[in-house]
Amino acid sequence: MYMDSEKKDQRKNGCCCNNEKEIDNERCCGGGCADTKEDACCQEKETSCEKFEGGVMQRDEFKLRICVVLFHAMSKKVCVARCSHVGGSFYKKYGPWDLFGGHMKLDDISPEEALRREVKEESGQEIENIFCLGAVPFGGYGKVENRILLGYTAECTSENIILSNEYSEFRWESVEAILSNEEYKPWIKEFVRKAQMVREVRTALYGWKQCAADFENYKKGQMNVGKEYATRAIEGFVTALLPVSDNFHTSTDHIPEDQKSGAWVQGILYIQQQLDAILSESGIEVINVQEGDIFNPSEHEAVSAQENREEGDKHSKKQIIVKVIQKGYRYDGKILRPARVSVK
Repeated sequence: MYMDSEKKDQRKNGCCCNNEKEIDNERCCGGGCADTKEDACCQEKETSCEKFEGGVMQRDEFKLRICVVLFHAMSKKVCVARCSHVGGSFYKKYGPWDLFGGHMKLDDISPEEALRREVKEESGQEIENIFCLGAVPFGGYGKVENRILLGYTAECTSENIILSNEYSEFRWESVEAILSNEEYKPWIKEFVRKAQMVREVRTALYGWKQCAADFENYKKGQMNVGKEYATRAIEGFVTALLPVSDNFHTSTDHIPEDQKSGAWVQGILYIQQQLDAILSESGIEVINVQEGDIFNPSEHEAVSAQENREEGDKHSKKQIIVKVIQKGYRYDGKILRPARVSVK
């Protein structure tokens, strides 16, 4: 079983791993701000790549560290924390200020899961709107020569930070203050700059999507408004035209029988048929009502009533249509004019 020189040194120095199997399964590290034996025995995800050089298999190993540029959702400020282990190698090389984060464990499903856990442990905060900023080589500190730093940006809703013992204090700083303050090392400034750019792009993208959605809603609204205007225009036109149609039907209903075959009468009847066809093709429907139907106040208008002299129907509450006086019409499900009837 492969064991690098770092593990051999850890066994000699009394690492908490008890045997070679544990050492190989539980990668010992010196991650984070700490440089103590307790922190050096955490389970850290270690990656290796193999290659041939001079006919001999070579194995390069590196360890993955994650960090987050943590923004407060309302104030838009970034939280930075000061390392409490003053003598640690991380403090000397990359400190004193740090971003919340840590190393992945072997059982972590994803870097995002590890990030949520680490931020919760170090600051007491629940994070949301997580977005990856990318990875950069981080160099070495402690006993690990190669590290990859994977950066994220995220938000929290509270400024009440509960620090772990890894940190001694924290600050909420604006992006401009961090970029101009010499206390913060270049790696922090670089991630903060990237995070700010990502936030600006995502804000612009959200604004563009919102604008596109608003425009779609506007188009739908305008279509509905246009349809409503067209409906009202048709309703007004048809309402004005219906008396003309009524007069046609009234006049043709009273043509003497001996004149119905005349040429001029046939011409009048043909014009009446054309008018009825135009109304029908425009979506105007005649309300179908016949003598003997039950009176429906939503479609019928009673203009006269006859006394019901039938003994069996004396106590009946239903009114029966006995005569259709004038046709009724509807358009697009709306009653333009109720049918005028006589009931009993």
